[in-house]
Formats: sequence, C-alpha cells, structure tokens
Amino acid sequence: MKKTTLALRLINLSLIGLLLFSLVEAIVILVAKDAVVGLINRLSPDHQISNFNMIIKESYQLLLALGIILLLFKGAILSPTQKTGFLQNPWHIKTYYLLSIALLAVCFIFKSNVPIAGEDGVLENTTVVFSFMSCILLAYTALTHFKSSGKVKLFLFCLTGALFLFAMEEVSWGQRIIGWETPEPLMKVNGQQESNLHNIFNGLFMVGYIFVTGMIASFFFFGEQLLRFLRIDRLDVKFTELLPSGGFFYAGFTFIFLMLYTLILDKGGETMELIFAFTLVAWSYDLATKVSWKTAGQADTVHQMRRQEQRSA
Repeated sequence: MKKTTLALRLINLSLIGLLLFSLVEAIVILVAKDAVVGLINRLSPDHQISNFNMIIKESYQLLLALGIILLLFKGAILSPTQKTGFLQNPWHIKTYYLLSIALLAVCFIFKSNVPIAGEDGVLENTTVVFSFMSCILLAYTALTHFKSSGKVKLFLFCLTGALFLFAMEEVSWGQRIIGWETPEPLMKVNGQQESNLHNIFNGLFMVGYIFVTGMIASFFFFGEQLLRFLRIDRLDVKFTELLPSGGFFYAGFTFIFLMLYTLILDKGGETMELIFAFTLVAWSYDLATKVSWKTAGQADTVHQMRRQEQRSA
C-alpha cells in the first residue's frame, strides 16, 4: 500500500513537472527566441539547425507522450485489469507476445533495408495481410456471435470497415500494383503523389500516433474501468465482451514502447502500424474464441437442463 501511494505521488509530481516545464519553455521561446536558437545551434553537432519550429514541435510531442505514459501508469495502478501470468495464458496469447518481440526485432534490425522495411516492402505488405485477417475475424464474430446485439454488431462492422480502409490506404488502393496515374487534385496535396488520403495529413500523424498508442494501451491496462467512465457499457452490456482478455495486460507496455520508438526512431510509423495490425489479429482471434467458448458453454447448460427435465417427466 505504501509503495502504491509513493508511486502515485511520484507520478503526480512528474505530471506537474511536465506541465510547468511546458509553460516555462513556451514563455522562454516567446521572450527570448533568438537566445534559444543560439543555444540549440551551439548544442547541435554541426552548430547549425535547419528548422527551429520543427525542433520545438517535436519537444512538445515528447512532453505530450511522457504525460500520457504517466497517466497510463497511474490508471494501471489505481484500477488495473485482472492480469494473468505468461505461463497461465492460452497458446494464442503466448504466441502473440513471442511474435511481437520477433517482429520488433526484425523491424529494428532491417529498418534501413528497403526491400524489407521500405515502400511496398515485406513489413508493409505483412501489415496489410494482418489487417485483412482482422477484417475476416471481426466480420465472422459480428455475424455469428453478436447477431442479437445490434449496437455491438454495428461497432464491429464499423471497425472492420475502418481496417479495410487502413489496409487499402497502405497499398494506395492498389495503385503501385496496377499502375494507374495519381489524379491531379491528389498530386497537388499529397506529398508522395500517391492515390491515398493519409499522406495529405502527414503533419498530424505523430500526434495521432501518440494518442492511438495511448488509447490502445489504456484498454489493455484498465479497459473495463474506461468503458464505465465513458458509459459505453450502458449502451449495451455486451460491449464488455469486446475487452481484451487479462492475458493481454502486458501488451500495454508494448504500445508505450511503440509510442516512444515512433516518436524518436521510426517517424514513419511503419513499426507501430505493423504491431498494431498484428495486435488486432490476436485480439480478434481471442474475441472469436472467447465468445465461441461462452456460446458453447451456454449450449451445454441448456442441453443439460433439457435432459434433467426429460428425466423428471
């Protein structure tokens, strides 16, 4: 109990420190911008910075990421998901952790290898395959196990549609496979001059990555409490069945790592997108098996009750 209280106090103090540092940084830049530029120039390896505004932007992105990480740790301490040990997990969750580590290692080792990590490389195509696998699993689960729950089924279909769009955006809707020309309106606003929409918003991607990884981690750390806070469970109690199993608790740390890794080393976000897609496959499979076991258990109970009624008659 004392350790928990101490940890929470340290987290609160760290959050206050981050907020004060952000305010002080903003004030110093407003009051003495030239002095700050001169200081950064002296600290840079070549004593010359090319984009001061980008440096300040990235510093605030890092502060935002650190703040979200502290809030995630605080939530995990106050109301954690019921977690299970690695050895007690079913085989598919163990496989998820082992393959996640392997995928992270491959991404790091081959990050400069164009055929593997580049555009249309092995990793990007693997992300697309994982996304389509999730689409199939989620659509199957919605049609077979949530037929009587319209809101949950609608959510799963919307998520399936979003994943399909994500996969098609990754391959520019097949442009590089089929080879058509990018429409002129897209050529003007798309930095890579491809037939997709996501490259139009490249400037907002890093903040989006921070919030997405933080949101995913929150569902692994304290998903049930988050649903209650957002009152989503009041829409339909079956939304709680969509929560990841307790064995996925430690996956939250994976996404905290990915938040910082993307911010510092992999600004293109390819590693994050790959692990995100793979995690969706693991969660989709876990969801399908979980509700299947529940349905099978209910069927067995009904069958036993009917047999008892027949014997009584």
